[in-house]
Amino acid sequence: MTETIASLIGAIVGAIITTSFWFVQHRIEQKDVLNNERRQDKRELVKNIMRNRMDQRALCVELNQIPLTFYDDPQAKELYRKLLEPHDVATRDTILADLVNHLAETMNFDGEICPSDFSRGLYVE
Repeated sequence: MTETIASLIGAIVGAIITTSFWFVQHRIEQKDVLNNERRQDKRELVKNIMRNRMDQRALCVELNQIPLTFYDDPQAKELYRKLLEPHDVATRDTILADLVNHLAETMNFDGEICPSDFSRGLYVE
């Protein structure tokens, strides 16, 4: 009789432990998926900023996403807020280049963005 009770308790404890490990593993996997999605969103935003740099309207839409997408990056938010202040075109382009360089560095993109990259570009007529 005690052997039956012991085996029953063992089965119940085994099921509880297995379920607990599965739950922890599932939560870790969910967190990894969410982190990967956030990282991908950040990379896409940096790409879109460079893609739309010669289209002021589209660039503004992309730049306005920085506080939401890079909410966990104080330097990005600081450079974004600095960009909102009134500046001459050259200063604005320098701040924008600093901002994009910071974002690109955060996302491990190689290369450096120059201020002139925001004042020059290819156009199709």
